[in-house]
Amino acid sequence: MLRIRSRYRTFASMSREDRLPYYRVRARRAAWRLWRSLFYPAYYPIAWILARRGYRFLVSHPGKPRLGHLATEPHFYVKAGMVDARPEYKALMLGSRGMVANTSLRDYWKTYFKVITNPIVEFPLRPLAWMPPTRYQLYPLDVEITTEDGKTLRGLPACDEVFVRYYEKFEDAPLLTLTAQHEEQGRRVLERLGMPRETWFVALHVREDGFIPSRHSQLRNANIHDFLQAVELINARGGWVVRLGNPTMKPLPQMLNVIDYVFTDARSDWMDVFLLGACRFFLGTDSGPSVVPALFARPIAIAGGIPMGFIYWFPHSLSTKKLYRSREDGRLLTFPEILRSDLRDLLTTGQFDQAGLTWVENTPEDISALASEMMDRLDGVAAYTEEDQRLQETFRSLVLARPTPHTFGAQGRIGRDFLRKHKELLEPPASDGQVA
Repeated sequence: MLRIRSRYRTFASMSREDRLPYYRVRARRAAWRLWRSLFYPAYYPIAWILARRGYRFLVSHPGKPRLGHLATEPHFYVKAGMVDARPEYKALMLGSRGMVANTSLRDYWKTYFKVITNPIVEFPLRPLAWMPPTRYQLYPLDVEITTEDGKTLRGLPACDEVFVRYYEKFEDAPLLTLTAQHEEQGRRVLERLGMPRETWFVALHVREDGFIPSRHSQLRNANIHDFLQAVELINARGGWVVRLGNPTMKPLPQMLNVIDYVFTDARSDWMDVFLLGACRFFLGTDSGPSVVPALFARPIAIAGGIPMGFIYWFPHSLSTKKLYRSREDGRLLTFPEILRSDLRDLLTTGQFDQAGLTWVENTPEDISALASEMMDRLDGVAAYTEEDQRLQETFRSLVLARPTPHTFGAQGRIGRDFLRKHKELLEPPASDGQVA
């Protein structure tokens, strides 16, 4: 009520000219409600007929799909069909420029289903995309599959089951492959920006608040300067680094063999997809771009992942986690304390505040060690001891022992050096007390 009164006082203090945008928004909403009330009933028979004929509209996250949703959600849908985890449908996606976050990635999905890009054709079809008979909801927490033994899985555990079955059947075969023309155009742009043609590069994306400002998603952010030690290591081993993102980000300092692509005239939808599909591996934080490389079978290394209760569903992925610290006594919580409780799903700053906790970011040394391990794995020289394997299996068993709607990660690995550094946190807590 206080919020409504505050907004009314703000609105009342505006001049007539300042109020016009608000009037336009209200007029559009009223027109939409009128159109929906008059014409929606006529769509139900059409939706029922199309549903009986096997048509489904693939519906993404409410609102304009972000890059991560445009990558992950069709990714799940296609692989679920390939492992017989869902019925076969004649799938349609509404994909005009205002409905998708990246037109280049959208066009790659045309390999697997029909994408309607003409807005004149698309607009009258939108009601069908939101009617139960013809809607196929792609949002990861809403998906549902039936396992081979007849059990029903919902949410991220359903996604995890599909990815596990896919990799058992097809190993790491890429779902998408860059076209020859796309790859040639991308290489030409990189040459223009100073990178030699035959040089391998790492795609770097470190999430900041500028693109989607929100207190609730700050835990997925990081400081780009914490990644500079890893950048220097990549350069020392012969690679280049290309930083993706948007122009609201902090500029990188001048560094050898680094392209701050976000501040170049080359930034575009198709170039974003090229960089994520052609990189040797992706390094960064848990964000939309981080899920695109897996479509092209490119490895990913994620630093400071959140929440604790998932790893990653891609077999060639490495990640580290943010640690949890008690505000009351300042101690670090052990992994069993977190993963055996509801703390495993903490995702927002408000949830951490309510639990009496704060989080601990990865250090530059943690991130550099993660990048080093990934490069060692790609070079075939990564070394693991029996102790490393024990730590890995212990952490994975804790993640999978208490499934929740947010649980997934049977395929990914936690960084070797991260587990070595914090192996004491894998031991059971000294007391029975739990942080609520």
